[in-house]
Amino acid sequence: MISTEMRKGQTNRSRGNIDEFDNQQAMNPVTSRLLNQQLVAPQFSDPAEVVSHLGAMQAQEYRLMRWAVAMRTRKPSAKAFQKAFDNGKIIRFHLMRGTWQLVTAEDYWWMLELCAPKAISVTKGWMHSNKIDIPDEEYLKIREILAQTAVDKGSVTKEDFVNALAEKDITMDDHRLSYHIRMCEMTGTLCSGNLQPMKATYALASEKVKRMETLDRDEALMRFTRKYFQSRQPATL
Repeated sequence: MISTEMRKGQTNRSRGNIDEFDNQQAMNPVTSRLLNQQLVAPQFSDPAEVVSHLGAMQAQEYRLMRWAVAMRTRKPSAKAFQKAFDNGKIIRFHLMRGTWQLVTAEDYWWMLELCAPKAISVTKGWMHSNKIDIPDEEYLKIREILAQTAVDKGSVTKEDFVNALAEKDITMDDHRLSYHIRMCEMTGTLCSGNLQPMKATYALASEKVKRMETLDRDEALMRFTRKYFQSRQPATL
């Protein structure tokens, strides 16, 4: 049997190691950031756990986003990422700053509610600067067509949307269609579909992502802030 003294000695050494590690983090912000970003000594095996820890991950590059997540897991696996993505545990869509991000299904709805108003406002500003005006009537009509296409096909590409619009004698340039798709993402109509080698796909968000608890704004901000600092510290407000 282990004596009480030995147990105390082991506990003290463990506490000392933790204190030393904490001190090293405090003295070395680079090491602290690498650890919190899961770039060294990763804590998670499931790709969705990595995304949840980070809150939202930049995912502008459709192919490289897979490695950005996988390299932060204990055993990087392209298959594990694809499984989580196709099963809707990881979602890619326009959330903040007009760029693509990855979030988990658990965070999708409350983050969308928190961030969408600002994202929509920014996007409309870009549209105005590019001299693109989309009347509400057009927006609602195109949204219905895009949503129905996603319902019919399950996982669709932009080319599928183009064909669906053409069947109704509607044509538009790629830039205008991209804004329509983005607005559908930011209003919770469309989100990412199944993973493809090169081309992004879209799915109906209400079918891909189960609705979770509704958070009030203060709770959402607190949760968002916690995720930011736990994964990006040292950081400042």
